[in-house]
Amino acid sequence: MADGPAIALPLVDALADDPALRGYHLLPTVRADLLAHAAALD
Repeated sequence: MADGPAIALPLVDALADDPALRGYHLLPTVRADLLAHAAALD
């Protein structure tokens, strides 16, 4: 996370729209981790 979680969140959201990754079970976990890190920085 060199640029921070706020930069990574839209990237993860875009991956969730990819048909190949739409059902990937770890994407929500990654998103939750990024949100937790973003909240810790506030």
